[in-house]
Amino acid sequence: MTNLAHLIIEAANGPLSTECVDRGIISFLSFIEWVEQLPYGRNSDRAEYRLVFDEEKGTCSTKNALVKGVALENGWDDVKLHLGVFMMSEKTHPVLNAILNKHKLKAIPEVHTYLKISGEIRDVTGLETGAESFEKSVQLEVEIKPDQIGEYKENWHKAQMIAFSFENGMSPNDLWDIREKCIAELAN
Repeated sequence: MTNLAHLIIEAANGPLSTECVDRGIISFLSFIEWVEQLPYGRNSDRAEYRLVFDEEKGTCSTKNALVKGVALENGWDDVKLHLGVFMMSEKTHPVLNAILNKHKLKAIPEVHTYLKISGEIRDVTGLETGAESFEKSVQLEVEIKPDQIGEYKENWHKAQMIAFSFENGMSPNDLWDIREKCIAELAN
């Protein structure tokens, strides 16, 4: 794996990099750690990853896309941004037990945004996980660009949930509503 502490962010490489340097963050490793410690929460525009700087919070999408954006500005091609479908459950997020039980579900498909750095998964979302990490149940993944975390991700996610919803005797809209309740619970 690339030694992230040796990757230095250059302000001249772009506005995201300038924002990092202005905050005193000059190494890529320090930047990753800074993003990771920020609270989990939806930004005022879920497709605008730059808001992580101003709002000092983010989701898997905005936090990981911001890190990828800084990597792009600095020419670090071994930092990739991915969407992956995994089965979100009590095992991955114990706090969701009550919601899933209420709807008689053991798990629900969730699309998670994460990084791969030199081929190794790195997730800067900063959420506590349960006994099982999302990586163990990833069923499908696709590489994306930072500007694909909005409408593209939502449409891809909904397409992944259609078959599951019918297999479990519910409408895709009902399943999406349950998913939204899960995400709100994670933000608490």
